Amino acid sequence: MSSTPPIPPLLLQTLQTQSFPLPSPSFLLPILSPPTNRPPPPLPALIATTKHRLLHSNLLTPGLLHPSTRVLPPGAGDPGVREWKLEYDVPVQVVDIVDVGRSVGDVLLAVEGERLGERRRGRKVIRVVPGEDGENGDGGGGRGGERGGGGGKGGPYKLLLQDIKGTTIWGLEIERMEAKIGFPPVLGVGGKIMLRKGCGVWRGVVGLSERGGSCVILGGKVEALDKAWREGWEERLRKEIEKVKAGEGE
Repeated sequence: MSSTPPIPPLLLQTLQTQSFPLPSPSFLLPILSPPTNRPPPPLPALIATTKHRLLHSNLLTPGLLHPSTRVLPPGAGDPGVREWKLEYDVPVQVVDIVDVGRSVGDVLLAVEGERLGERRRGRKVIRVVPGEDGENGDGGGGRGGERGGGGGKGGPYKLLLQDIKGTTIWGLEIERMEAKIGFPPVLGVGGKIMLRKGCGVWRGVVGLSERGGSCVILGGKVEALDKAWREGWEERLRKEIEKVKAGEGE
């Protein structure tokens, strides 16, 4: 019976330096144990594989992260508390994305247009050929050159964040991060963010700013979460508009 392979200290050190959450030994086991008769992969490959799998795994998966991983404190999202700060780093994943800089109606028009293969340029509506505007169609965790869904940049964005216990809290950009935060594929649903110690929370909302040191946007996505969010997006927007109209008619 083979022994459990040791975890390279530099692997864990690199993850910590880059603000990744520490994985559990059971998560690392298949990465550190290559198939029979193959030499162990080099350290850079181990690090790259570990980071990729962390970014594309659901944080709610039992045994995913190290037992020492911290979670959001009780009542973290309470709007009745004026202001407080996190006392430790907390890894979270994105489970919803809202553009608070545009009306729901404007976002819906953009989503409908993209579904129909249209995009606005000024006052004109143009047809978009797949592959134009630098789109690569990979659907997740993109960065600067890629266009987000719902008509592009927009923002600022409000993100619903979830820790490993399923506790949620809203986060709001207090610094616009166009290359890292936006509708998929700019930031995929299930994408990871590390909330840093000292991060400010006002009325139950986390202030998100990499430059200000409150968080690190790690990216990635969880395929199942991202797919379900995208497929239900247009319908959710329609229902939200109907709810507003019903309220106005009362």
